[in-house]
Amino acid sequence: MTYISAPLPNLSLLWGRDARENTPLHERFSAVFEKIRKQALQAELNRELPFEQIRLLKESGFTALRVPVAHGGIGASLEDLFSLITALAKADSNVAQALRAHFGFVEHLLFEPDGPYRTKWLDRLGAGQTAGAAAAEGPASKRDLFSTTLSQRDGHWVINGSKFFTTGSLYADWLTVTGTTEDGQTVKTLAARNDPGLEIVDDWDGVGQRLTASGTAHFRDVHTEDDDLRYGNTAFPYSQAFF
Repeated sequence: MTYISAPLPNLSLLWGRDARENTPLHERFSAVFEKIRKQALQAELNRELPFEQIRLLKESGFTALRVPVAHGGIGASLEDLFSLITALAKADSNVAQALRAHFGFVEHLLFEPDGPYRTKWLDRLGAGQTAGAAAAEGPASKRDLFSTTLSQRDGHWVINGSKFFTTGSLYADWLTVTGTTEDGQTVKTLAARNDPGLEIVDDWDGVGQRLTASGTAHFRDVHTEDDDLRYGNTAFPYSQAFF
């Protein structure tokens, strides 16, 4: 019988430890992750939404991991990003999942051509602002035809409608919104979380993490900027794998 030698597997991964967790970036965020870990059980038992935990991550620079240094971020690699998200999820999976749409928006911006739109949003995210999701709708919507509409009123664009499964938006500064224009075009844009016409309801009652605020968002004449509109498919090349 012939035996073929093979390298041993990375047992640190099998035991739940990422071999990259001794990097300078992990050391930079370890104290924040530990503080979040200590709050996780109480938050889960008492249904305490993680506003404070998200604030800590924003102030530490964690939410700007992939934002280029020139825009105030850290400029980390994808490998670093996923390794650090894994470490955060070990501390509190709710908090890690709540940032899913935010990190996806950063990747979208990295594939945008240079210009005012890309610069404006990378600067904002590099300064610690975050984005949440507002794309999915309930059963009344149709494929590529959203019930949420974007229309022009008094010389500017407004958003009207309701969104479902708005993960992380309750904690975000901005919402990434997908809708349909009056002439039937699919468009993506952004809306300010503090807009008086925007209401986010923490009414999620499905499976999964309970503290990600994956509930409903209502838009009533919510303002959006003309130069923030992006028509058609704006997905970055590896978006499905990333999400």
